[in-house]
Amino acid sequence: MTTEFNQDRNALVRTEQPLRDIKTSGSAEIAGGEYGEIHVSGSARYSGDISCRELHTSGSLKGEGSITVAEDLHVSGSCKCAGNVTASEVHVSGSATVDGAISCAEELHISGAVRCRSIAAKEVKVSGRVETVGDVEGDFVKLSGGGTIGGLLNAENIEIRADNNLVSGTKLFIGSIGGSTIRVLLSGGGFFRRAVGRNHRFAPFLVTESIEGDDLELDTVRTVRVSGRDVVIHSGCEIKTVEYSGTLTVDEGAEVGETVKL
Repeated sequence: MTTEFNQDRNALVRTEQPLRDIKTSGSAEIAGGEYGEIHVSGSARYSGDISCRELHTSGSLKGEGSITVAEDLHVSGSCKCAGNVTASEVHVSGSATVDGAISCAEELHISGAVRCRSIAAKEVKVSGRVETVGDVEGDFVKLSGGGTIGGLLNAENIEIRADNNLVSGTKLFIGSIGGSTIRVLLSGGGFFRRAVGRNHRFAPFLVTESIEGDDLELDTVRTVRVSGRDVVIHSGCEIKTVEYSGTLTVDEGAEVGETVKL
């Protein structure tokens, strides 16, 4: 038995409807659902999970539920999210408070202030302030701002710069740090270093329980334990124990309680 199918008469044609864009300049309510682009320049509240292609807020956006953005999320105003935030890239020059986690497939860039449970991104760059209860993970992490990372900072390459923060008295508190290459750097030359050293309020910028990696160069750090292969300790450090398996260089003026060759 042969059944013939007449495509001209019986073919099913499915047309996808384009996602609706939202632009607000006053006060607005946004229902949970799927959207194209969302632009908030006034004050908007959302209810339920939101997913969209792009989200830009230069005003105020807050609500219950998670936010998922296929491409870029930009916050130059304020954003308060009671769930998780997931995006390809997140850029915050304003303030963002996220009760859950922030996850980025590519880059998270913070020049404003972010508070959240945890962060996972391919690249994390912070020149503002970051506050997390838990971990921060990435391939490359660059920090030049202050704040608190309550858990583990874990990345293949970590660069922390303390220069301007020492002058302002800003500090960075991190539970523990692990990676391959870890640099905590202080620029400005000898005069800058001597000026910092004469003022006790310019205590080490980075305070952490432990630092573990392969290639370590540390300055303005206070920690209990450092463990690495090749380790350089500059004069702005206060460290109880340094463990190393390769080479160790300790500058004059660094406070190191014990060194252990593994």
